[in-house]
Amino acid sequence: MRRIASYQPYATVEHLDSSAKVIANDPRPMYQATDGLQDEYGWRGWRLDYEDPQYEVGPDTVDDTALEWRLKHLDAKGVTVVAGGLFESLYPEHSLSSWSPAEINAVLTKVVQDYNRTGNPGKFIVREEEPNRFAIIGTAVRDERGRTKRVSILLDTPISLQKTSASAAQIFNLICEQLSAKAGVKVWYGGYGGMADNGAFQSQVEVGGENVPARTLLLQTADQMQIVRVWRMLCDADTQGCALSFRNEIKPLRPRLNALPGTGR
Repeated sequence: MRRIASYQPYATVEHLDSSAKVIANDPRPMYQATDGLQDEYGWRGWRLDYEDPQYEVGPDTVDDTALEWRLKHLDAKGVTVVAGGLFESLYPEHSLSSWSPAEINAVLTKVVQDYNRTGNPGKFIVREEEPNRFAIIGTAVRDERGRTKRVSILLDTPISLQKTSASAAQIFNLICEQLSAKAGVKVWYGGYGGMADNGAFQSQVEVGGENVPARTLLLQTADQMQIVRVWRMLCDADTQGCALSFRNEIKPLRPRLNALPGTGR
């Protein structure tokens, strides 16, 4: 039966005296919360990557087949979506514009720990990739019986790419091709939110490595681009594939005091 849920379009961040609360309500609450934290603290130098676990059809998903289609295709397989909902996390916050990597890590760890205690889909970890750059990584899902099942971290898969000078978009596609072949999981590259990634097509980079994690090559590429990039990797239970996209992070000179909560706009 198709799920009817009232979601919110973006995460909100409420600022209290010495703490803050991130509130998400989305099929992928950890994903939305990550975007909300990136929007709220990007001007402070936070760089947050996000990676879904490899979801399976089961307790972490819900049928989302349109009723009209289902009535005409009673025996056909329908469409599922990730079965998330409301998530809130209260974490310590200070008013200084500069945050140390340890302070950022402490906030993200608190948020992820709070998430992992909920019944929302997936289990996650926090990993520091570079100074001020962290990844929120899915590491487990629930199997058909509702038991926690660890899954491989796709971007940790070792791949090889001969040192190549090309556009960042070409490199992203090459990484996804190598990753798909090595991991046996279809991974494709596309623009964030369905938009064309013009910045990646216009950026020339030089990237390569032998038997290194795919993550390493992504970081090499992103670090050479003029516009700061963070990635989002979303995995689909029906197709058993994952889409990799990037969003721009242009650091403002000062906080946008009149911004809508959690949007950065």
